[in-house]
Amino acid sequence: MRQGELIWYCCAVAGLGLMLAGCGSVDGDHTKLTPDPSGAPTVAVQPGSGLAGVTLSASYKTATDVLGQPTSTEPRQTDGPPAVLATWSDKGVAALFFDANDDGQVADTEQNVMLLATAPFAGSTVDGIAIGSPQAAVHAAYGTPDETTRGSTEWYLKRGLVIGYDAEKKVESFGIFTPQLENRTESEITPGRSVGSVFLGGAYGAAESRYGTPAKVVPYQDQDQAVVFAYWPTRGILACYDDADKNGVLASSERCVLAYAALPFGGRTAEGVGTDATKAIVRSTYPPDAEAEGDYEEELLDNGGSADWYWRRGLVFNYNAQGGVTSIGVFTPLQAGEIGLGREIVPGKGVGPALIGRTYAELCAVLDLPEESSFKVQPVGDGQGVLAIWPLYRISVMFKDANANGRPDADEVAHMVWARTPYAGHTPEGIGTDADRARVRSAFGTPEETAGAMDWYWSRGIMFTYAEDGKVLSIGVFEPVTRAVAGLRRAASVSAEQPASQSSQAINRASGTKMPLGFNLKGLFRAP
Repeated sequence: MRQGELIWYCCAVAGLGLMLAGCGSVDGDHTKLTPDPSGAPTVAVQPGSGLAGVTLSASYKTATDVLGQPTSTEPRQTDGPPAVLATWSDKGVAALFFDANDDGQVADTEQNVMLLATAPFAGSTVDGIAIGSPQAAVHAAYGTPDETTRGSTEWYLKRGLVIGYDAEKKVESFGIFTPQLENRTESEITPGRSVGSVFLGGAYGAAESRYGTPAKVVPYQDQDQAVVFAYWPTRGILACYDDADKNGVLASSERCVLAYAALPFGGRTAEGVGTDATKAIVRSTYPPDAEAEGDYEEELLDNGGSADWYWRRGLVFNYNAQGGVTSIGVFTPLQAGEIGLGREIVPGKGVGPALIGRTYAELCAVLDLPEESSFKVQPVGDGQGVLAIWPLYRISVMFKDANANGRPDADEVAHMVWARTPYAGHTPEGIGTDADRARVRSAFGTPEETAGAMDWYWSRGIMFTYAEDGKVLSIGVFEPVTRAVAGLRRAASVSAEQPASQSSQAINRASGTKMPLGFNLKGLFRAP
């Protein structure tokens, strides 16, 4: 295997990039080891610590001080944290650096998360294992590997060492990464609770004490919630903290609201699923069909990947286009009957995050901008309204078009909201777009007005439109009134005739009662 292929192989196992284990700690002082002046390093390989005079977590400047300028640097496009691979081909050494600036370049202060070596690297471990050593010698020195992938790559997770072999079962490469600790809690992914030592509801100060200062801090704010993301790339952990004072700075007392594990985190769920899994493994372990109705949703991502959301478990798996797990997230599980989860249909109030009285700008912050083709001008009373349609989310919203320009202005407010089939939410009575007319009337009683395929409950602020077979086609929500409002009724009628999208994109949902209605959990998992 050529060097370039080997480096890519080592940092893209199973196509996922750095599917290494461990979120443990190897806190060194980055002291330089002495390289051979001939240019071919002969220093020892130190599993879990360093090689070729460079320690794990050392900065790019430290690496170049020891090894000189690299032969090449190359961004690694993964669905996890951004990274840049620096290669010293004349020395047989490479290092993967966390790209904190996400600019495809490596800055002097950016830290490495993995070190790699192949020929002509001439160093060895303290046990005498070097490039070209037979597999039997490795097993004699280190015992049975913790894991074997692709048949020729062996992982010693607690040592922080991965070894690749050639066709003759001789050592072809070394990889050094942060080892997995013996402390099991440190390497667990517990749905609805924690990733490693980052606990939902836990204070930032506790995580900082355990993992040190994050390599990157990213503030994020929408109209409801301000949060700050903290990245520990050498641990493979990202945590999101509630920014209570909305200053974009992490305070020790601020609490974790969600977290996920990505490369190189090596922990697993109690069922044994980790970041080296595939979609098939996840779904065989957590069969979607075994989840109760509404407790599981698949989301299709813009990058060609997807996500499996297990709402009642408080667990999400993100996949790349090839079906490999790129991250595992935990959040506060959704409980039956909770209100304010971001998906409910609440008569007189709204549909999920689309609340009556919210401005167009506020809704766009949650649902993104609708397509230009998604605006429909409709008469409303004596004036004009604009129906904004978000087909991916199965939500339509009527705004008053005060200046008659054919689209809502930023400050114009929602007057009526529709959930369209197959919207997954339900009213507190359990009625959703999966119901039929009989079920609706059983739950809500005799309509205050019936107009063809529409049942109106004016005093409760809700109406239902039905298809020819009696199934619910759309559910409209408005401020309760004591008389029929012709403009709203006509708008609802037109809205109900819009063709339904078949997209499987799920509606934004919140992560529980700790978050306000409209908190975009899915967006936050990808916000930075």
